[in-house]
Amino acid sequence: MRQAVLLRHASCAVPEATGEVEAKAFESSAYAGMPLANGQASVAIGGKTSHLEPLLKLINPDLHMRYWDYQALASYRITPRDQLSLLFLGAGDFVSQDDAGQTDVKIDSGFQRIKASYSRNLAHGVDLENYLSVGAERARFNTSNESFKTHSIGAGSALTYVASEHWEWASGLALDATDYDTSGAPAFIGEPNNIAVSRTDYQSAWWTEGRLSPQERVDFDAGLRFSGYQSREAKALSIESRISSTLDLSQYWKAILAVGYSTQAPTAVVPTPAVRPAELRGGVQQALARAATLRYTIPQVVTAEATGFYNEYLDLSDPLSLSTAPDPLQNGSTPEGAQPPQEDFNFTLHPKGRAFGLELMLRRPFSNRLSGTLAYTLSRSTRHIGGLDVPSSFDRTHVLNTTLGYNLGHGYYASTRFLTYSGLPVRRFGDTGGRTGDRSKAFVRWDLRFSKSFKTSWSDLMLIVEMLNTTFQDEVLGVSCFPEGCVTATFGPVSLPLIGLRGTFGGGRSDATAQGQFE
Repeated sequence: MRQAVLLRHASCAVPEATGEVEAKAFESSAYAGMPLANGQASVAIGGKTSHLEPLLKLINPDLHMRYWDYQALASYRITPRDQLSLLFLGAGDFVSQDDAGQTDVKIDSGFQRIKASYSRNLAHGVDLENYLSVGAERARFNTSNESFKTHSIGAGSALTYVASEHWEWASGLALDATDYDTSGAPAFIGEPNNIAVSRTDYQSAWWTEGRLSPQERVDFDAGLRFSGYQSREAKALSIESRISSTLDLSQYWKAILAVGYSTQAPTAVVPTPAVRPAELRGGVQQALARAATLRYTIPQVVTAEATGFYNEYLDLSDPLSLSTAPDPLQNGSTPEGAQPPQEDFNFTLHPKGRAFGLELMLRRPFSNRLSGTLAYTLSRSTRHIGGLDVPSSFDRTHVLNTTLGYNLGHGYYASTRFLTYSGLPVRRFGDTGGRTGDRSKAFVRWDLRFSKSFKTSWSDLMLIVEMLNTTFQDEVLGVSCFPEGCVTATFGPVSLPLIGLRGTFGGGRSDATAQGQFE
């Protein structure tokens, strides 16, 4: 849906009135935007909500799932050189499962955020933007009625200078403070990960970046960032950098080289609103990424791309890779319907790791009668545990994802999506980092979609009929082996026949939306 555009263009005006509404069997979404005051102001709002419960009762009556999100943007051009904008964001997720008369809440989380920004054109090619943001997050787990809660405030400023089409530069400062209220945290989430600690964390950053094109076919992009972290008495400083170069080898060929070093504060088992370890336990996470891409493009016809990458990680917050249980997050069940064996998370070790591989991509634009994408990844992700490099718990050697669409004419469109990936490493229960050398079964999913468009004088309408997961494939969450045998944890299968209606009003829309293609 088009509301995602609001996240990328938080200070842009809406050039013309436009809207989109979509209703499916499991969710509904809408977007509307319009200019005001002869184009001097504009508003846009979008949102999505689920109505999964009736469908889930047919598949698993004990499973409950809801989600929603919204975005709203209002902008006002005070003078030709000054603009004010307000951005509102919010989202929520809820997943629970009934078990022996009790409701086991897997996750009940949400966030709200408001960002006000003021931008001014100081001179030709020179722009200054200042912003202030406030936010609130919450997260609830298990049967507890209490939640983790946070309130945050942030401010920043960015100066941009565009000297010419060959040279531009930007620099900025950002300050954030987040207050964590964990007084209602469940007892099972406390030490040793130091999550259930009420405190105020601070983060600051100064950054600068620039782009230089000394020649018509050469482009350099570089950035530098100094970051500071504080959580209770713990403090950390980091210097991050990145550089990339793009070289046009010919009319159709392009080469891209990139390298970057970045850091991140420690995270919880699963990144969740309002939940983050205190005291920078284990130090900041670090990543050194390198990539090289060769791209071949014939505009509006085809794009082919090959990317090799090699990434290294230090001080990872990754207890899931240290776990030896088949289902560490307790989201699945065994084929016999029993709950898989569990163990406590290992928050003590902060392993280093690597990820390297090759990505191949072939894409034909949606504007063609026959369109689609073909993407294949050959990769390996490892963790260094006990003096050995072992496959990460979520390492998948092969991933193939394809979409194919065909315009049948007269408003009819057919498309399909095929996804398959190899299995996960089989773990030895109780042996941190232990692997048997085997893999779980591969995952194969095939989706089908058929659509019919209707054009009227005031709108475009589209009827969509689709079948998700026609192979009725369940998802393997993990496999662990014991002396007496192995246990597999699975989720699903989730296979749904769906019907939906989409209406677009006013301004244009993307080709994928226009044709009903899988995106």
